[in-house]
Amino acid sequence: WPFLGWTLLAGLIITVSLGIAAPWAVCMLNRWYCKHKVVNGRRMMFNGKGGELFGKYIIWFLLSIVTFGIYSFVAAVKLVKWETEHIHFEDAPEESLSMFDGKFWPYWGWTILAALISSVSFGIATPWAIVMLDNYLIPHQVIDGKRLTFDGKGGQLFGKYIIWFLLTIVTFGIYGLVLPIKMLRWETEHISFEELEAPQE
Repeated sequence: WPFLGWTLLAGLIITVSLGIAAPWAVCMLNRWYCKHKVVNGRRMMFNGKGGELFGKYIIWFLLSIVTFGIYSFVAAVKLVKWETEHIHFEDAPEESLSMFDGKFWPYWGWTILAALISSVSFGIATPWAIVMLDNYLIPHQVIDGKRLTFDGKGGQLFGKYIIWFLLTIVTFGIYGLVLPIKMLRWETEHISFEELEAPQE
């Protein structure tokens, strides 16, 4: 319920401000999510600021206008990189660096393929599409020098989808409200990290 509340609040802020306050809403949601995300026993945190992201939003918006919307696809990847750079472990040294090292074409290639698989299968293969996308996105995140790994399986998620679907029907759609947080929990449970090898001299 807190997750739903924060999500609704973020949507309200974006709507009332006509999108101008979107950077602050994005940071607000990231801050809540990371605060409740624990990987390998280490809690995460998000230190991005809405004002800083707003400056980037303006640049991305202007570039999107100049390129007739084409740059908006690049901006989506830029946002993922910016968000990742501001995610850290609570107990990590202040000088620790985080990054997303995925590239533009693979990012959109996997995103479009996942959407296509889900659409063509009328939603039946959505669990496999989600896992496929996670298998690309998550391992390209390095948090404070530790590369994340993901071991979730489509078949396992499909089993949960069936249960969630039935519970949503039985509760006349009410259970559907908790599905986003259920999905986030499942993904987090299958995330771990590995130490990056030190460069050889």
